Amino acid sequence: MTFSHHLLYRTIHENGIKVALEGQGADEILAGYVSFSLAYFCELAFKGQFSTLAFEVRRFNHAGGAKLSPILKQLTKHLIPNVYYHRYFGKDNKLGGLFKKALHHRADKFRPVLARERSTLKSTHQSRLSILRSILHNVDRCSMASSIETRVPFLDHRLVEFCLSLPSKLKVRNGYRKYILRESVRGVVPDHIRLRVDKMGFSSPEGEWARDELKQFYYDRLTNVKEIPFINYEAVIKGFDQFIVGNVPYNPIFWRLISLSRWIKLFNISIA
Repeated sequence: MTFSHHLLYRTIHENGIKVALEGQGADEILAGYVSFSLAYFCELAFKGQFSTLAFEVRRFNHAGGAKLSPILKQLTKHLIPNVYYHRYFGKDNKLGGLFKKALHHRADKFRPVLARERSTLKSTHQSRLSILRSILHNVDRCSMASSIETRVPFLDHRLVEFCLSLPSKLKVRNGYRKYILRESVRGVVPDHIRLRVDKMGFSSPEGEWARDELKQFYYDRLTNVKEIPFINYEAVIKGFDQFIVGNVPYNPIFWRLISLSRWIKLFNISIA
């Protein structure tokens, strides 16, 4: 995201524009992320409003905002954690995914906390607004590096306070997030835009770079992962090989492992 913003503001500067408007904060204060849907479902379940919960889950699936199975999985984790643990972390269940395969530990070594997590829109707002700090920090640096003044109208304190005070059903409703915003622009914004749910992140094309001009860079840096005792280097390289030939999509774990090994070297971290 940082590099994408850098290129964006450089282009804005080259076109002679001095002030830019960004929509930062809209998702954080109006429940724009899928995690807010999960939080709302949990709120309904803990309140015993199961008919409303069933309706919202059906509408969510119909709206196509995300696959239903991950939501049901996370609901299980929050509502009946023991079932979740035995289903996904039990002795007879090997942990899947490249990240888990990259760890030398066996699945039965994992012992997640089984206490119920009372996920709410309030707690989700808090976590998302905390993450927003670093995003705004990067946006400010990238924009000022190109002498662009960036304004974020959705973060006017009056609007933030108003939106955070709204009841959950005005932010997540009928399967849609940012419900009140969508309703406020009804008849003004075309429905194919107003009801759009295929959220796209503003990020760099890491996968394309890793497969093309940065391929050798990745291979060279991933070699350093051998020095990390709890990482299965063979599994990591096999996964990257599969990505290069097009059998699997790009996995951010590759860059995270490169960053981890670099961090260990820079700060001379000793890992037993």
